[in-house]
Amino acid sequence: MLSFVYTYRTVANAKLTAFRLTEADRAYLDTLEDKLGFSKTDVVRLALRRLAELEGLELIKKSDPRRPARRV
Repeated sequence: MLSFVYTYRTVANAKLTAFRLTEADRAYLDTLEDKLGFSKTDVVRLALRRLAELEGLELIKKSDPRRPARRV
């Protein structure tokens, strides 16, 4: 399991990303933010990493030919 969370201050190559959330999603995000003491950004990062870990995924660079084509 991941033992730390990346924050904006520690990730120099972080890129701005925007997406829409439902009210329920926002409520979960707020609840996790309060419970864990992390920022909303860190909660999303941690959730992505935990899901990837559960799915057994490995990080593959965009230039890697093993990377599957993006669904449209």
